[in-house]
Amino acid sequence: YVYFLDSDDYLYPDVLNQMCEFVVANELEMACFNVLKDGITPYYSTSLTIPICTGNEFVTRFRNSENYSYVAPVWMYVYKKSFLLDNNLWNSEGRLHEDEEFTPRALYCAKRVAMLNIPIQFHRVMRPGAITSAISRRHLNDSVQNLRDLYTYFAGNERCVNAIYSGIYDYAFSTLRKAYDNGYSLKQIDFKRSDIIKWRYFAEGEYRERLCKLLYINLYTMIKYSRDELPIIYRKLINRFV
Repeated sequence: YVYFLDSDDYLYPDVLNQMCEFVVANELEMACFNVLKDGITPYYSTSLTIPICTGNEFVTRFRNSENYSYVAPVWMYVYKKSFLLDNNLWNSEGRLHEDEEFTPRALYCAKRVAMLNIPIQFHRVMRPGAITSAISRRHLNDSVQNLRDLYTYFAGNERCVNAIYSGIYDYAFSTLRKAYDNGYSLKQIDFKRSDIIKWRYFAEGEYRERLCKLLYINLYTMIKYSRDELPIIYRKLINRFV
């Protein structure tokens, strides 16, 4: 079994025993746990429980409870080593936010996943210099490449993965929002028109399709529309014609 731990976080006493017992007793390929941000705030609702199911079902149940598709960080999970090897599941070496690309693929492949909702680690969020504390062009460029790789992996799949697709869509939108908020253009983060097509692949529903189409106009219009900050007449025209 494999567990990933960031160098600036730490596990609580005796949790490895509980994690291993849970995984082995249920013959799991993946197991999800909770963590405490800065030792205080749970990553997701402490009342959520998910029994043994496929990765697709796991994501659907998680989204129905938490209103987002899944938790991406690899340190939220334990993995069976043979599961990783059999499905050729690896992180992209040297890339930032690599778990955003890894976790959807792992959940898609998993046939036995379950959740033990206990806090297993103290996760540092507010530490100065942490990788998530500043947004650079490299952060955003690597996220765009994650989107491309996920499109390549999932394009043509026949299995129903609506909830996983929704999570990938949200990740791409979050990347675009961060680019806008930090003053980067699409060109600066290497987001091309062809990447809009890849983003649209994961879009479901009229509203999400509309955001993708608005990006063909420009990033400003798409973000302002999503935040309901456009003049009313402009928004009405978009709702009618886009």
